[in-house]
Amino acid sequence: MQNGDTIKFNEYRNLGDLMNITMTFSRQEMAPLFKAFLILAMPLLILMGIILGIFQTENLSFTMGGGDITNPNNLEYFQNMIIQYGLIIIIYYLSASVISSITLGYIVEYINNGPKVPFENVLSQVKIFLSRILALNLVYYLIIMIASLFFLIPGIFLAISLILSPVVLVLEDTGIGESMKRSIYFTKGYWWRTLGYMLVIGIVYTIISMVFSIPGMILGIFFAIGPGEASPDSPLMLMLTIISSIISTFSYLFSALLIIFSAFYYHSQYELKEAGNLMKSIDEVTGENL
Repeated sequence: MQNGDTIKFNEYRNLGDLMNITMTFSRQEMAPLFKAFLILAMPLLILMGIILGIFQTENLSFTMGGGDITNPNNLEYFQNMIIQYGLIIIIYYLSASVISSITLGYIVEYINNGPKVPFENVLSQVKIFLSRILALNLVYYLIIMIASLFFLIPGIFLAISLILSPVVLVLEDTGIGESMKRSIYFTKGYWWRTLGYMLVIGIVYTIISMVFSIPGMILGIFFAIGPGEASPDSPLMLMLTIISSIISTFSYLFSALLIIFSAFYYHSQYELKEAGNLMKSIDEVTGENL
């Protein structure tokens, strides 16, 4: 499974092995990966946390103040909410793409050059693949959204079938269309396995994310049962809400676990489908010669 301190990617693994190797890789490469996240992704997450905190504060203040959604005088409020929510969606999309490109770029460098990848190497990979990942994620979300309009099942089916697309795009250095075709190829015949595996790692990510939501939960309880003077739009409450929102956005960094797991799963499926087919072809040729 490993050669010295370097983890071997191109190996078939079951679910238990995939989970173990994902956690092992994350622990071993935590320091250089976190440095890349700190420089490239953290500013976006902090900005998103600030806007999210303001959004939550204004929304809570409006609700607690008995705001009437049918009152035309509240048009400016709703315009601000739409703008802030739109900014949150855009920054989240950018953050997710940056985290994905950092993680996959790191894996490319790791495979080619070994552990403890220098930041400069990761940055060069991000420059190469970020624009393609941004485009791929946009196409992916549009496909899932359109498919989900025609009942939920097609959307779920395509979401799982295309889930390896970013990994294929970076590790095989392909275009958007080809990466989607290859993802469908790797999950074909193994759709339910892929769904199950992704659910397991998704549950792990959700549990970790819940830890970062604790400050926000405490603040929500304080607003619900606290003293009447605890107004959500007071400077102190606004600051506390923004801080808790920033902390909650830090959980998105752990989406790297999903990406690392997907990279190992991609290699596992590659060994199963392509290396297996190669060995089958060799056996057939050998048998004919005999």
